[in-house]
Amino acid sequence: GMLVPLRRVPWSPTFGLQRIDGPPCLHPRCVPFRPLLVLALVAPQSAQPRNVLRRFRQVSRAQVELRESVLELSAESAELVEQVIAGLNEACTSVKGTISGLQRQIRDPSEAELWISRGNALLQVTQQWYPGMTEVEAPDYSRLGDDGLPLSMTVELNPKKHFKENAKLCFKQASKITKAIEKCTPLLKAQEEELQRWKAELTKVEGLRQKIDAAAMRKLYEELCEQRYIRRPKPKKVEIKVEESKEMKWKRKYGKDVDRFLSPSGLEVLAGRSASANERVSFELTLKDALWFHTANGIPGSHVTIRAPASEVSEQDLEFAAAIAAWHSKAKDKLWAPVMYCNGHQLRKPARRRTGQVQVSGNYRQLDVRLMEL
Repeated sequence: GMLVPLRRVPWSPTFGLQRIDGPPCLHPRCVPFRPLLVLALVAPQSAQPRNVLRRFRQVSRAQVELRESVLELSAESAELVEQVIAGLNEACTSVKGTISGLQRQIRDPSEAELWISRGNALLQVTQQWYPGMTEVEAPDYSRLGDDGLPLSMTVELNPKKHFKENAKLCFKQASKITKAIEKCTPLLKAQEEELQRWKAELTKVEGLRQKIDAAAMRKLYEELCEQRYIRRPKPKKVEIKVEESKEMKWKRKYGKDVDRFLSPSGLEVLAGRSASANERVSFELTLKDALWFHTANGIPGSHVTIRAPASEVSEQDLEFAAAIAAWHSKAKDKLWAPVMYCNGHQLRKPARRRTGQVQVSGNYRQLDVRLMEL
């Protein structure tokens, strides 16, 4: 035979034989112009295989994320359950302590009756009382003998109080016992009910570790937190960083009572505004080879220093620092102010001095500053 080209047909999802119409066979034995029927085995083709693979990857990623979220949720739920169990145990322990305290306060009602009978017996005593008496035989009318007479009872006494005063003490003790019974009995009953409730909740939570009702567990957690059986985690403090200004930086560096200036050459000039600030400027901030300024002739004023070696100080810086010392003094209202200056190693602390007082050893130099030009 001869090879005949086949025409393409639409894709079919079924796998099997397909009928394909071909051109007429040109073999001399075949009937002319008779269509050739060809049976071909057609395999099903995958429609858009790349999209299907992409969808499979998306589904797999979603499954992984869901599994991770379930694990995180289960870990969080397990932690919540452990906190609730610890809170329930703490609640049971606390309520048990309260119950034991209430039980100690509730005494037998017969004790109150005994104190009342002692007080009544003391009121019937005819014996003469004397200081230091510790006990007395008194008739007990709550108990009668075969002859119909009251039996005697021994009553302990306060040796400093009379029979009637001891009787009042007995009635007061009986009243305390009765009031404690009336007040603590309902409280004891309420605490016992609360203890039973916490025990039931504890048994329930321990039995349902695997099947957790998140809403109910959260509600129980909040209730335990309100009653302070569980301590809430403290919220993290958010630190707000505020940009510190240059002035605040210098205040923190030198002190709030120390003023800072810049000389014409850009050197730092410091001046104290109080006695303690002057003390700090003179003995802490003044360098040994730096210049120190103060108004001369005993005029009170600020201590001023240039934070640089004297060899680096220009004439303009010198006049600038002297003007600051003159302005921060009692002579600022005058026309001229004398200002002396020396090196930092010449400063001494005089004996029996006040804060801010300085003694200069050796020679010093002096400038006259014209204040009207400042």
